Amino acid sequence: MVWGSMIAIANLAEVMPEKIYNEKELILQKIKTGSVITNVWGVYTIINLSKANKKYCDELKPMLFKLQKELKLW
Repeated sequence: MVWGSMIAIANLAEVMPEKIYNEKELILQKIKTGSVITNVWGVYTIINLSKANKKYCDELKPMLFKLQKELKLW
């Protein structure tokens, strides 16, 4: 259920980024504790938020790099 929700959230982040951005801490928590599918779609969510707004990008880019190291994606 969590990964299915994260897929929906990733897609919603493109059309209503403000509402999704307000929940970024919960999204980051689920990325760290969820399944691989949840991790992947959570990262897509962060990327979609970053594409939507320069301010979001500036704040979220360091978080993406941190996640990359924590999840050993690099």
